[in-house]
Amino acid sequence: MSGKRSIVDPALTRLTGVLLKSALRQLARHLKTPSGLFVGLMVLGTVGMGLMPMIIANQTGSLDDIKMYSTVTSTTPLMMLVIVAMAIYFDIGQQITELRPPELQFVLAGPFTDHQILSYRLMTLAMTWVVSSCLMAVFALPGAGSYPSAVLAIYTGGMTVTALTTLHAISKPMVSSTVRTLYASVLLGAVALLLVTSLPLGMSDDGFSWQAWLQGCQSSRLGTMLTLPFVSFGKLLSAPIGVGFLGWAGVSMATLVVGFGACYWVNVGFA
Repeated sequence: MSGKRSIVDPALTRLTGVLLKSALRQLARHLKTPSGLFVGLMVLGTVGMGLMPMIIANQTGSLDDIKMYSTVTSTTPLMMLVIVAMAIYFDIGQQITELRPPELQFVLAGPFTDHQILSYRLMTLAMTWVVSSCLMAVFALPGAGSYPSAVLAIYTGGMTVTALTTLHAISKPMVSSTVRTLYASVLLGAVALLLVTSLPLGMSDDGFSWQAWLQGCQSSRLGTMLTLPFVSFGKLLSAPIGVGFLGWAGVSMATLVVGFGACYWVNVGFA
């Protein structure tokens, strides 16, 4: 008796674990060599020097020298909109979903469904984004409600961007190239129009302020409409641990689930 096949295949799950263990073994092997250890210490030192000002400023409340980071975190919805528009226009989703040659020999040769292959690719992307989110969250601390808020907001926001760009990439069998190109051009054009028309908002008696410009872009009528799908991630980023944090975390997770659900809905030929 045959049942409905799961969208996550155990064999592909094991392959993901094998690839992760292989990467860790290679990293450990490199760190055992004098040159690898030296490079590792240099990287840790460089990252540490970049992170320490964020940590100290967050603990002392002295944010005067790093207002740039606070401005960027306060305009998270706008930043996500710009990234999505550019990623869709340049079809970045096609590049991030492509399988590498070693994977092709196993994945495409196996008896896997399109949904299972898509799940495998999304799982690998989700695993790699964990480390990046934890690191980027430290830089977001000056404008974040807490470190967990920053990690969760960056992780769910980044994976939502991945879902939207993946959705655009795997829609090729269902949507004509003309329609896809038109959609990408209109979206990027709308974002460009928003940025250009908001330039006067950054002008003041002291000159042009890019912080005021970005905040004006996001709060304008067009900006409010275009950034609406990403508002929850900005709210989650600035929310301290509490009821508000749980509420915005739920909305952000729901947005992410909807994005991934749309990917599976249009996935008719991932391979």
